Amino acid sequence: MSPEIFAVNFFVALFALIDPVGNVPLFAAATDGVRSKDARLIAVYVAVVVLLFLTFFYFTGLSLLAFSESPFRPSA
Repeated sequence: MSPEIFAVNFFVALFALIDPVGNVPLFAAATDGVRSKDARLIAVYVAVVVLLFLTFFYFTGLSLLAFSESPFRPSA
């Protein structure tokens, strides 16, 4: 699989994580014609990126809200 095709499939799969159940057809269409080994690889990469993304915001979210002086931060 070429790097360009992998990148497109990766970002489509990442978008599908916004609404996993509703976007199953989108992921299936994006990986249509791709070997199942490559489709699993894309899914694993997306899962790792999402895990890193969520972990980052888990540890820095309140600090970022305080820095931006957001009205949505929880009161102490």
